[in-house]
Amino acid sequence: DKRFGEVEVVARGVQATAGSRRIRIGELTAELRDVTVTGDWAGARAASASGTALISYADLSAASDREATVAYGGPGKVKVTGGVSFMGRTLTRTVVSTVTVVGGDTIRVHADEVPGEGIPGLEELVRTRTDFERPIGLIAGMKVEKVEPRPEGLAVLVSGKDIALGG
Repeated sequence: DKRFGEVEVVARGVQATAGSRRIRIGELTAELRDVTVTGDWAGARAASASGTALISYADLSAASDREATVAYGGPGKVKVTGGVSFMGRTLTRTVVSTVTVVGGDTIRVHADEVPGEGIPGLEELVRTRTDFERPIGLIAGMKVEKVEPRPEGLAVLVSGKDIALGG
């Protein structure tokens, strides 16, 4: 009858969007509930879904468009390293940042503290490289519930109701 109570999905190397940029999801795991296959098995609809997208720090860095490098910074934190031109020199700074969800579809990376070395304007300049927000689009109808920095990458926890999959 083309109905399934629960379907578990694991996909690797999935392409998603982060703002106007493409981002690679290393692994996407999802639990779909009350799934109905549509048409001639070309698509499906799930009454509800939840899952986790794991994004490597290299892929997250590539999607930041800030010429910054993102790495694991310990429980609940990431380290962001970026260089800025200041008074004819390039200064490179690494900051520890908190990652949060904004509006159910945007990931925000914001430095907890920026070493300004007492130089006026340096903190703001460093933040232009290290702080960023990116809307992330995984599956239409899925909402970003939480983000968790992990040693292997950034885990993005998503959920949704009445999710259309494929055709």
